[in-house]
Amino acid sequence: MRFVKNGPEVPERLVQMHEEGKVVLFCGAGISRPAGLPDFKGLVDQVYQGLGEVRKPPEVLAYQDKRYDLVIDLLERRLKNRALVREQIRTILTPAPANLATPAATTTHRAVLALAQTRDDASRLVTTNFDRLFVAAGPTPRAYVAPLLPIPKRTRWNGVVYLHGQLPEDNDSIALNQLVVSSGDFGQAYLTERWASRFVSELFRTYVVCFIGYGADDPVLRYMLDAISADRLLGENTNEVFAFGSFSEGHREKSDEVWQAKGVTPILYSEERAHESLHSTIQKWAELYQDGITGKRSIIAREATAKPSPVTDDGHVDRVVWALSDLSGAPAKDFSERDPPPPVEWLSVLDDRGLLNKACSAELAPRMALVGHTNTPGGGARLDAPAVHLAQWLVNHLDKREVLAWAIRNGASLHPAFQNLVEQRLLKHDLPPAIATIWDVIASGRSASAGVHRGEFFSWVQRFKELGWSASRKREFISVLTPVVILRPPVDWSAFYKDVESAGEEKSLGDKVRELVEWEVGLSGGDHLSSYLAEVTKRPDWKAILAEILPNLTDLLLSAYELMSDFGSITAQADSSYSDRPSITDHPQNTEFRGWTILVTLARDAWAAAVELSPKVGRREYERWTEIDYPLFKRLAMYAATSHAIVTPEESLSFLLKDDAWWLWSIESQREMFRLLASLASRLDADNSNPLYTAILAGPPRRMYRDDVSPEKWDVIRDHSTWHRLHKLKDSGATLPIPASQVLNDLRAQNPSWTLEPDQRDEFPFWIESRRGRSPSMRRREALPTSRGELASRLLERPDSDFWYEDNWSEIVKANSKRAITTLLHLAQGGNWPNDVWREALQGLADEKVIRRSWRHLSSCILASPDTFFAEIESSVAWWLKVVAGIVKDDECPRLLALISRVLDQPFERASDKADSDDAVFRAINHSVGHVTQALMTVWYDRKPKIGQGLPVDLKPVFSRLMKRPPEAYIHGRVVLAADLSGLYAADQDWTATNLLPSFDWARDAVEAQAVWKGYLWTTRIDDQLLAALKPHFLHTAARYASLGKHNRQYVDLLVLARLEIPDAITPEETHHALEELPPEGLANGVHMIVRALSSAESGRETYWKHRAKPLIGKVWPKSDCKRSAAETHAMALLAIAAGKAFPDAVSTVLVFLKKTSDTDHVVSQIKGAGLGRTFPSEALQLLAAIIEKGQGWRDPDLRELVDECIKAKPELGATSDYRYLDEHLQMMGQ
Repeated sequence: MRFVKNGPEVPERLVQMHEEGKVVLFCGAGISRPAGLPDFKGLVDQVYQGLGEVRKPPEVLAYQDKRYDLVIDLLERRLKNRALVREQIRTILTPAPANLATPAATTTHRAVLALAQTRDDASRLVTTNFDRLFVAAGPTPRAYVAPLLPIPKRTRWNGVVYLHGQLPEDNDSIALNQLVVSSGDFGQAYLTERWASRFVSELFRTYVVCFIGYGADDPVLRYMLDAISADRLLGENTNEVFAFGSFSEGHREKSDEVWQAKGVTPILYSEERAHESLHSTIQKWAELYQDGITGKRSIIAREATAKPSPVTDDGHVDRVVWALSDLSGAPAKDFSERDPPPPVEWLSVLDDRGLLNKACSAELAPRMALVGHTNTPGGGARLDAPAVHLAQWLVNHLDKREVLAWAIRNGASLHPAFQNLVEQRLLKHDLPPAIATIWDVIASGRSASAGVHRGEFFSWVQRFKELGWSASRKREFISVLTPVVILRPPVDWSAFYKDVESAGEEKSLGDKVRELVEWEVGLSGGDHLSSYLAEVTKRPDWKAILAEILPNLTDLLLSAYELMSDFGSITAQADSSYSDRPSITDHPQNTEFRGWTILVTLARDAWAAAVELSPKVGRREYERWTEIDYPLFKRLAMYAATSHAIVTPEESLSFLLKDDAWWLWSIESQREMFRLLASLASRLDADNSNPLYTAILAGPPRRMYRDDVSPEKWDVIRDHSTWHRLHKLKDSGATLPIPASQVLNDLRAQNPSWTLEPDQRDEFPFWIESRRGRSPSMRRREALPTSRGELASRLLERPDSDFWYEDNWSEIVKANSKRAITTLLHLAQGGNWPNDVWREALQGLADEKVIRRSWRHLSSCILASPDTFFAEIESSVAWWLKVVAGIVKDDECPRLLALISRVLDQPFERASDKADSDDAVFRAINHSVGHVTQALMTVWYDRKPKIGQGLPVDLKPVFSRLMKRPPEAYIHGRVVLAADLSGLYAADQDWTATNLLPSFDWARDAVEAQAVWKGYLWTTRIDDQLLAALKPHFLHTAARYASLGKHNRQYVDLLVLARLEIPDAITPEETHHALEELPPEGLANGVHMIVRALSSAESGRETYWKHRAKPLIGKVWPKSDCKRSAAETHAMALLAIAAGKAFPDAVSTVLVFLKKTSDTDHVVSQIKGAGLGRTFPSEALQLLAAIIEKGQGWRDPDLRELVDECIKAKPELGATSDYRYLDEHLQMMGQ
């Protein structure tokens, strides 16, 4: 965690262990340097100087070896006057009054004392300093002065340990003599008498120690670390040891190596400006620690509204994560309850830092039990308080595809508590239908993630073979055959539309779902079940088993289809089962590519078994199939009517002619319909067959085809369909009636190329084969060859626009990316650049598993492609660049930048290239310029930018190019950059101030300002420096409140927070002027922001109210009557309630802003819930009387109870005008 800008990275585990009281700070001379006191080397120098001595040769050698303790020892022995040396040390380490009077002299000492105090008010601090600066810093706990040391146990130690002694207050020669300063003293303390080494050994076993103010070569530190090393060599367990260590410019790695070699985890900081970053870090850490939960909640209120900062050393992310980790859950609760919720970009941070997936404590872990409720599916450890609230935050973002992708990547199996929250959100019906459908399936446990092992079917087969069939085996069998939706992370297909405006067109539910997830239906027991089933289908009892479970198999198939229907991919008249399972009977065209189709085989065989063993069951299931809407079940019914006499010809014909003969003509049932026609050809007599021929001659219903089919095309479709059915009947042995025969003959004469195929391929809607051949069916689906040359040739022959044509190019791209890439390169080498082929390829090659390969092999090819081709697919290339940017290596960056530049070279003359006044952010992040800008930012982020580092030399020209005007389309890039304004300004103030900040100037270009402000407010974060630079435009934006649209609330939040949290950056007068520009709605939103900030203060609410909220409301807030509103009244009342013990003062302050309103039930509920009627009855009545409009609204039972509660607490209030007003109101409302 980084507490200050450019400060050291303090490990989160250290911060957390300190919170838990497990850390002891161990302080050295470095913390006393601001008071003018020397380190050990400086102390030796000043001793010699003060005594007027010059080092003798042995002393020089010891000094050069940095053995300063030995230097002192040699000096004392040479002078034979130990007391003289000790008195000199006392003089040197007693700071001059002028030095002690400076604010910095003891600031760090006070901070250390604060950090040393545990949450249970015990103090545990160790120092090797002799000085009395801890005493000078203020009230200090008990001092333990060597050699009288405590036992370092939690119950035996409460105070500051002066491990090497302390300077006495008076001229105490005994105390001076006991200072551990010479090598002899160290020998006694650590080697002979060992009182210091015993303390240190026990300390390191009991606590986590963090050294502050020591150098890696400090001789004092060496003695202690040697003691630890000795214990470790003896097999003693010691805790991790930390140390703040400095480094000079260019020597960070060397410093790290030195500390690590000593067995210490270093917390490194730059030693510039007299170790300023060390002192500011300790002080800030102490400030936050002292604030306790209030400090953490303030961090959430102040910093969680923005996206995580891309700048690694500004501490933004660290502080928020630290606050959210608080086990009380209060900061996480604030995080989850913020409105609008903190940006979804925090999801990846929280996931990476382990806040969403961590080992639970022993208290939260479920009991291990061989039998118990914790063994039920979905059972497990209880969530801790932060996780509970973070789950709620996730639910607030349930409409975001990032949350959905995260859930899928992590297995899509929800913790029961999270599942419950998701279900509650779904009950609100406020999610878009597509994403609500997906979450409903996940929450119901009907989903699985791709790649998750599901091998239960193999285990079932083994048990079945060994134990035989039983009720248990039946339940298990049905369970492993239960359909589930297999989910994969989504791909943003919408980016591949040529014009972004097409994304706004109305799409079907199925299309919208496909934009959110890649999915397919599978079986819970796993895939490829046919091979396992082969082991059991030869059993003599298998036929009886199938007959028994026939109804269950229909249920399972129906469940699969209901899942597909939920996801919008099928309807009652179209399910594409002819593609997944071309034939109900076994046929080479049945590829079994979809694992669920084994249910079709089982249902078919089970029906045949049931008809043989129990005809009534078979008959009942046939009738059930005819009534189920989906085409697959109609096909099963047709199969049954074709294969067994249990279904009469008349029944078959009646079924075929139902619903305007829909299933006679539907492509969905084509294969089984033709088999049924062939069966009926010889079974129907002339009278019974007349309705069939009448239907055929009438042709297919026009509504079965798209409205945009031309009349000429429709004639061909109708004639071919009629010919096909008549010819199939005649070819199967039927005697056609004269009218039907005449029509058939005419159609034959007009279309001599129409013929039936001997292998029945004409009965299939499309025919898959490995080579291109003539198919008599008008619709065809080509199976492209796999060899590179043939595949390339076939791709070039693809028809540009053919309603009947489809192929498997997209499947090849996903299944065999190497072949797809080599084919694209082969085409390019031949000068062939088919646009659609490349578009589909870039879609499939964006998968995270192959993205690196596609970049490595195709980037140079795309860069060298012809201009006309590049112009056609620039939107696809731009989107692809956004995806690949995260895996591009440094030496490949020039190629990426060249591709970005080529995208930016495009003319961009479409309507969507201009700024959108309604939704600038949506258009920007979906535009080609927005995509490449995001790619550019990704590259910059990956380089871990630092404060003041400046933009990289190679990236800065591209950033600067996006600032050019025209072209108009570049505004989309500036909107994307505005969303990361804080990070850009922190890294390169000069460039940002010169190039990007002018875009925020409404006077310069109002259209652009509106767009970039929306981009910035999309994810806001500000500090004093950025506010100072942006302030003129920031304040002017208040007058443009309406122009900000849905982002105006974020602006008001930022304005209010700026005054509350960084008051030095914006004056009361400036704030007042900006607030005056806001409409009443904006002011009401501003008060709600103050309520949230005040609520976050928790135990410090009264202080926060007095010093921050009250001055803003009482002295700055606009008081004109035209600014008042019912919404503001509601917010002001909540503000008074949030003030806690300052409620009376708050009521007095907000009264001037209140107006009568009929909507007060929430305020009444809050006052009642806070117990203010009992604690502050007079002010509670005063507030209620000020806001309640007499005789208006509806009956509120809580109001009568609250008023009575106030009178009970203070009976004399019954004579006040406030009570009389409220009582009259209640009587008017019948209460």
